[in-house]
Amino acid sequence: MIGAIRTHATLAMAPDGVTVGENAVPKASMISLNPKYSLVSIKEPCIQALQGQKIAPFLQHCLQALLEGARLQVFHDHCAARAQEGDEAAARWLDLCVRLDLDADEQHVLLRLLALEWPLSEPSVLGTASVSLSSAWLRHTTMNRCQLVGIPSPPEASEATLSLFPETLDWFCGRDDQREYQRHIVQVEALSPLPSSQQARLVPAVRRAVASYSRTAEPAFAIVGTPGSGRAHVAAHLALGLGLRGLWRVDLAKTFGQGATEWALRQAVTMAVLGELAIAISGLEEVTEGPRWAHFLDNILGETWPKALRPPAVLWLLNSRPSPWLATAPLQQISLALPNREERTRLWQGSAHGQLTQAQCQDLGARFLLSEGQIAQAAAESVAALQEESKGLREEQRFERFCASARAAADHGLGALATPESGRVSLDALILSPEGQSLLEELLSYIENRHVLANAVGFSESLPYGLGVTALFTGPPGTGKSYAAKAIACALDKELYRVDLSQLVSKYIGETEKHLALLFDAAQGNDIILLFDEADAIFAKRTEVRTSVDRYANLEVGYLLQRIERFDGLVILTTNHEKSIDEAFMRRIRFRIDFAAPDPADRLRLWQGLLPTGLRLDPAIDLNKIAHDHPLSGGHIKEVILRAAALALREAPPGQVPLQIASLHLERAIAAERRKLGLLTLSSAAPHAPRNPHRTRSQNEDL
Repeated sequence: MIGAIRTHATLAMAPDGVTVGENAVPKASMISLNPKYSLVSIKEPCIQALQGQKIAPFLQHCLQALLEGARLQVFHDHCAARAQEGDEAAARWLDLCVRLDLDADEQHVLLRLLALEWPLSEPSVLGTASVSLSSAWLRHTTMNRCQLVGIPSPPEASEATLSLFPETLDWFCGRDDQREYQRHIVQVEALSPLPSSQQARLVPAVRRAVASYSRTAEPAFAIVGTPGSGRAHVAAHLALGLGLRGLWRVDLAKTFGQGATEWALRQAVTMAVLGELAIAISGLEEVTEGPRWAHFLDNILGETWPKALRPPAVLWLLNSRPSPWLATAPLQQISLALPNREERTRLWQGSAHGQLTQAQCQDLGARFLLSEGQIAQAAAESVAALQEESKGLREEQRFERFCASARAAADHGLGALATPESGRVSLDALILSPEGQSLLEELLSYIENRHVLANAVGFSESLPYGLGVTALFTGPPGTGKSYAAKAIACALDKELYRVDLSQLVSKYIGETEKHLALLFDAAQGNDIILLFDEADAIFAKRTEVRTSVDRYANLEVGYLLQRIERFDGLVILTTNHEKSIDEAFMRRIRFRIDFAAPDPADRLRLWQGLLPTGLRLDPAIDLNKIAHDHPLSGGHIKEVILRAAALALREAPPGQVPLQIASLHLERAIAAERRKLGLLTLSSAAPHAPRNPHRTRSQNEDL
């Protein structure tokens, strides 16, 4: 709580100069530096009790001057002498009086408060005081506007009780080096230089921001970048350019969760004034009342701030471009770019501690658009996890551990709207018609060279938007549409995210459009591929408006048409019902690839390619005949093989590898899959497989 203190110094402005409380003492025992004010409630026993107290030297000096009735100039002379002797608190007092241009009345009040704010073992030694100052005068003082003192009285009160903020007292006593304060402070004395890869762009940007601040005196800056991109480091360089001593950091996400946001912002202003610091605020996008707290801080540093003083600089550390209500000038916005592919590869090499090959580092650098801090964090987590796990992990398993950490560190901002597709697959495993294979190669070539078409050829001038790629994969279930999307992502070294339609579509008006905006913004900003599986559910045809439901459904489709045309990335749509998709989308689809049902020759290749290395087929099984007799797609063939393997495992001795699949197992699995598809069963397989004599009764019953 702001203003919480151990003892209370209370001063009065009354017609006779004195307001006597319950514990008042005779006028002769009162002590005053200025006859305009009178100090009450210091009793002789209390003064005697102070003799044995161990207090800070500067506070002792203030108390001694107060007791002796020294004049203000004499006190300043004493402070100057003590400052030359190395008394930091005395030097801070003189510096603060000059920097804030405190008048004599304000200095008198601060001295009295400082004189009464020492660490007593008995907080009740001084009793309580009930004297206050004129509220109108106090609220316009520099010390109040700069958040050095607190006035807990209601605004309409004619008199106000004055108290010293704990931060002010700790700063005067030199206790601002405690851990509680140091965890918020970023010093600029030994600041490391900006990354060499970004110096050419960031150094001029920082200089422009400093020059703009000196001309306009606007306190707000915006430093935009992903977490781990070095926003705090750039903010420290900006504070150094502004001639400040460092940063005072505030994380709104933490303070908001603790219900202490107002206290944290007031504390930041107090410490920024006392320590000549800039205020760096992060977590604004993570709180629900961001505009309220931005306005709260702007009110302190704007309307109520002393006109003769420059307010502390406020540096907003943001994930995305600043909102209009932050009121940051265009020249006072600095955007941080992520490392390019070569730089990311070098960062992975330096952070992996020999756990990755050169090719794997290149793969990670290409797939994951991460900042320097995110790469260091992901690599450290992976290395620590691999040290705890067994050393028998294969190389691809170690690499997948790094991929998982990088995927978690990416924090694309998609939330629950889309989920990543893990694993590596190859385009060589796809069984397509010659036309489909040609279209797929054309799609890959266009994606890899579209920036050349835009810049070198000049399409960016005639087509300012619309150079992105929307591909439609159509065909019956199980023909490899989703597999092809994953294979394309692997071939391009990009991450594929499958859109979760249950999270995307909302029953509330306007929420679906907001989700779509978030989805496409995050995908474009992080260079990832979006997969809309069963796309006909959301890309459906617009209908005639008969009810309000039809109207808003058409609005969603219209907004989706706009966003998908302006999206500068790759979107893949898969569907079994192409006719259900709105015709307006067909114009925006650049590539349409038909995944037809495989013919017998393709089915034979699928059967051969989908058998894992740990399976063996009975020599009596004729795959050529099976491929000819059973019109199954690749997805169904995979299900048949998996079901047949489960049947074989039921009969095999425990631990038998490779697993042998008999003709009976395959016939039963094919019959079950044909029944699912509504096809006639061509074989009369036994209704139940025999029990495995190598297993116990309970194991057979479980199976």
